[in-house]
Amino acid sequence: MKKLISGMLALLVCCLMLAGTAAAEPLDYADPALWAYCGGGEEMAADVCFIAPTNVCGSEEQLNADLTSAEDVERIRIGIAMQTGIYNTQTAFYAPYYRQITLAAYELPEETRLAALVMARKMC
Repeated sequence: MKKLISGMLALLVCCLMLAGTAAAEPLDYADPALWAYCGGGEEMAADVCFIAPTNVCGSEEQLNADLTSAEDVERIRIGIAMQTGIYNTQTAFYAPYYRQITLAAYELPEETRLAALVMARKMC
């Protein structure tokens, strides 16, 4: 179980390193609005930190999720909500919103996509 939690925390760190946009300020995860789920308040046997899969469409101009867009936030929330039933009855379930790379970014040439990822790492 400790290996699973350690692995999930490592995944969170990697995903957060990849999150961001060139024009955005770093996110402040002390803000409750940046959490789709934040533990539920009860003491549980384990904590689970879930990173939502890429599910924001985006465009050539939008390579990362826009957390000021209700549509992008809702897409991320839906991706997270599909997983909560697996975890939240026996664990404290945490799931942040983050500036995930968009699906459109994966369609771009590798050089452009990698540049977007490098920029995203700078803005987490």
